[in-house]
Amino acid sequence: MKLLGTQNLSLYNRADFYERAGYTNIRIPGILSFPDGTVLCCYECRRGGDWSAIDIGMQKSRDFGKTWSSTNVVVSGKGRNAMNNPLLIADGNHLFFFYCENYKRLYYCESENAGDSFSPPIELTQVIEALTEDSFWSVLAVGPGHGISLNDHSLIIPMWFALNRNDIFSHHPSLIRVLKKNPDGTWSLSAPIGANILQDPSECCIAQGADGSIILNIRNENTPHRRALSVSTDNGTSWSEPVFNESLSDPVCCAGLCDYDNMLLFSNCHSENNRENLTLFKIDGSGQLTDRLLISANAGYSDVCAIPLNHTALVAYENKGDITIAEVAL
Repeated sequence: MKLLGTQNLSLYNRADFYERAGYTNIRIPGILSFPDGTVLCCYECRRGGDWSAIDIGMQKSRDFGKTWSSTNVVVSGKGRNAMNNPLLIADGNHLFFFYCENYKRLYYCESENAGDSFSPPIELTQVIEALTEDSFWSVLAVGPGHGISLNDHSLIIPMWFALNRNDIFSHHPSLIRVLKKNPDGTWSLSAPIGANILQDPSECCIAQGADGSIILNIRNENTPHRRALSVSTDNGTSWSEPVFNESLSDPVCCAGLCDYDNMLLFSNCHSENNRENLTLFKIDGSGQLTDRLLISANAGYSDVCAIPLNHTALVAYENKGDITIAEVAL
């Protein structure tokens, strides 16, 4: 792998755009490519922390990530709500876009033109409430980043839930489950994954392996700090007990995962204690690391997508209040 270059997405906006909107930082990237090489990047445009007034922005590239459109604010918090955890899924050329409101309500909408326009949002909160009727949750969130679609057009969406009756703004304690949109349009939710093994698991990244199995790569707060992995061999219905990958140190941070050429690409802050040293890994079918590339000493949340047409990957990552895109030759 070879780093071809980096660019900040704010370069494609008017210099005063973020200032006029009152944004203090741009965080939580998700990146996704379509079969023709079109790329979308979404992120939170924040006016403070997790519970501040947040909009969701999106930018598009039509040339494999070389240049980008200006920011399109696709979901507005109207100056008071936190519109959080955007998640993208491409099903062929069809786009599904999920997001949350105040960590309490879940929506999705669809696009037939790679995000130029969207259908009216559909709320899924009551669906989640019905699927979790036997358990309490105070916070819900999807992803963030991206989910996946299967050959039967099922959608697979990682979710995490906080379970705090005393502090509804806390993200702890937490558990993870996987939401699935079935081919018939119904929704199902997996049982909690690794509840007896993982300490406060939350944001997961997901990809499908060459053998058809689905890999869930899990943020958690166990010590020592390592990424945990769970696998589904039945299209996301049930999941194995998580195991820790001793080669993947992680400072309790969101990471990225995608498939490419019978392998997986994984991006994270490769450090046990600090959000630093953003690294892209190649992982083979047996789970072994075959290559790694240091992208940036400054880092935070990240997501990754592959562009098979030109044998590159794009890594979107937090960098000093902005989102940076790194282009990598594979």
